[in-house]
Amino acid sequence: MAIRDGAVTFRVLSAGAGPPVVYFHSTPERGGWSPFLAALAERHAVHAPFHPGVQGSTGVETLDDVLDLALVYDELLDRLGLARPHLIGHFFGGMVAAELAALFPHRVGRLVLVSPLGLWRDDAPSVDVS
Repeated sequence: MAIRDGAVTFRVLSAGAGPPVVYFHSTPERGGWSPFLAALAERHAVHAPFHPGVQGSTGVETLDDVLDLALVYDELLDRLGLARPHLIGHFFGGMVAAELAALFPHRVGRLVLVSPLGLWRDDAPSVDVS
């Protein structure tokens, strides 16, 4: 799915039916559809985008920081037609989900953070864990 006139593309895995959930993966969690997502898809419409630069998603070099990543994810939610999905984020994905929820609280149904890396702070940036 292309965003920003094709500068960023997302590979998004989707399955299930019900209330929408967007899952933001961790840095080392680059495999694909996990048993966790399969169980979640039994009751929800699950969308699991890969971060730019991971598993076919592109455009990481066009993004400036976590804020910019959150902004491009907001555009992805629009493209997916999701008004108020529940957001789940694990580790780095937790940081992204928290940033998105902080910027656009009206866009988030519920927010679940699993061992989040933290919130972005310019005065105390997180260590590069990649």
